[in-house]
Amino acid sequence: MSNILVANVQKCLDLHEKKDVAALQQGLFEFYSAINKRGGGRDIINYPNKEQLSECFTLMIAYDWTGDSDIMEVCAENGFYCIIEYINSIHTQGEQMLGSFDLFLHLFYSKQHLIPKVKDILLKAQMRNESVFDRNDYNNGAEYVINQFLFLSAQIIKPMIVQDKDFVTNQFMFFPTQVMQSILSKNDFISTNNETKRYFTNTLNDRTYYNLRPEEIFMKAKFVSKIIGSILEDM
Repeated sequence: MSNILVANVQKCLDLHEKKDVAALQQGLFEFYSAINKRGGGRDIINYPNKEQLSECFTLMIAYDWTGDSDIMEVCAENGFYCIIEYINSIHTQGEQMLGSFDLFLHLFYSKQHLIPKVKDILLKAQMRNESVFDRNDYNNGAEYVINQFLFLSAQIIKPMIVQDKDFVTNQFMFFPTQVMQSILSKNDFISTNNETKRYFTNTLNDRTYYNLRPEEIFMKAKFVSKIIGSILEDM
């Protein structure tokens, strides 16, 4: 794995914290350049902190200055792969919430860019009669499937999306300090960003997916992630 990539990821996250958009966009350009090469897919697969890596792909989309739909689709796919891999590897409730929050934000920004890949995956899965997807998935298409991932992430992070910081602190006081600070930071973001908050509320209240078991939805997410991962291996 490239040390340059590690440095670029940290630089982008630091610049985002400082809210320096111009410098962040330059940092994101350097970040993308570090992976947009032969062997870049393997660097993504082997990256140890996939939560941070996924956040950089989300930032690429949120602060898009390229106007290049192909780049945005790649970032949507790579970010989704990273965050699902991260969620699949964690064990604590705090980490699960952090991962689910990152998944929600990533899909908030990247949903439209992810649709083409999920559409292609669904088409091939249907030809092979893959049982991970059901008839409703095949009939309703990629957006219907991605909305399930949004719904699942919203359900998981629901307990931390509250207005009262003291309540959040009391509820999650058993988490490590670093995780606690991340939760409070993310809670502040979603509480102050009206567009994101409305999207979260609408997603949470969508009863379309209430009859689906969380493990069913996550199996679909892992299936999509696995396909993307196989593509990264060949890069």
